[in-house]
Amino acid sequence: MEYAESRAYQAGDEIRHMDWRVTARTARPHTKQFHEERERPVMLLLPFSQSLFFGTRVRFKSVQTARVAAVLAWKSCALGHRVGALCSRAGQHQECKPTAGERGVLDVLRALARMGRHGFPGEPDHDRLGPDARPGDAAREATDDDAGLLTRTLEQAGRLIRPASEVVLLCDWLQLDDTHQTLLGRLRERADLLLVQVADPIERQPPPAGRYPITDGLHGCILDTEDEAVNEAYKALLETRLERTRGLCARLGIRHVLIMTDDDPLLGLHGAVADARP
Repeated sequence: MEYAESRAYQAGDEIRHMDWRVTARTARPHTKQFHEERERPVMLLLPFSQSLFFGTRVRFKSVQTARVAAVLAWKSCALGHRVGALCSRAGQHQECKPTAGERGVLDVLRALARMGRHGFPGEPDHDRLGPDARPGDAAREATDDDAGLLTRTLEQAGRLIRPASEVVLLCDWLQLDDTHQTLLGRLRERADLLLVQVADPIERQPPPAGRYPITDGLHGCILDTEDEAVNEAYKALLETRLERTRGLCARLGIRHVLIMTDDDPLLGLHGAVADARP
């Protein structure tokens, strides 16, 4: 419940709701009136792992994640909710407390912009790593941090999220483990959860037959999709990963939306946003 106004006392009003300041100022007894809180905090969780800085169609997953977050922020604002965000990546962290109106949206957008200000994870930050830093140094640092990035984000969210909040986790879900499942379960007990899984088309379907050099910034190899056995194993791995995510969401009561890097976020989020409580 939240305070609405104060009015002159009427027989039957709760004495514990007396507004003593207005009573003293007007010399007439007044009581406080309350109504149910219509707005709700909406918190966007954005762990920018190194795996998000990848894409083969239209844009990187990290860019699509930011686009989706922007759409959700504006939608929340339009519904009258307060919007905030927890954004993090290797060496960076931004927290925006849920705020009403355009100010809350702009705070989130500024935090997203800061996340991309220092370039890609594979590019060395010479101010921090020193003038002799090499690309592999930055990639190694980012890779090491990825192991706990999602864990730290969920732990912090658990400390900050108010009951009855709306929480949206935007990630590619490649780091899912038992610890994350436990943390998500605890968070779900306090808030409504929506998982927006951002993926590249190559993470759903192998590319055309060929030999493709790939790298994670530290190691390189050749993906040979001319081999039918490799293709089938590739498809099975992708399907197993997606079904694992969907199964987890079903067990915990988490809404799940899959958005590809070449999707229009407005269309991809249409059903999910409509399901949110007003």
